[in-house]
Amino acid sequence: PRGRFIRRVQGVPERMTRGFISLYQRVITQYRRLGIPAEAEIRQLEQKIEVLRAYLQELQRLQEQQSNAAAADNRP
Repeated sequence: PRGRFIRRVQGVPERMTRGFISLYQRVITQYRRLGIPAEAEIRQLEQKIEVLRAYLQELQRLQEQQSNAAAADNRP
């Protein structure tokens, strides 16, 4: 349909990725708050967060492409 609004729906991969980022951030916060000397573990978690954020950006880029393609298909 012409002029139809395409709503962005968060998919399972995006929700899972955000969930793991949040979990890893909370673990880092707890290590630091409790004064646990876990610098190696913290670095590993920070690296995982970076990878997950890059993956999230790729998911969002693909969603944009799909939305743009769908919008183009809906043009008269």
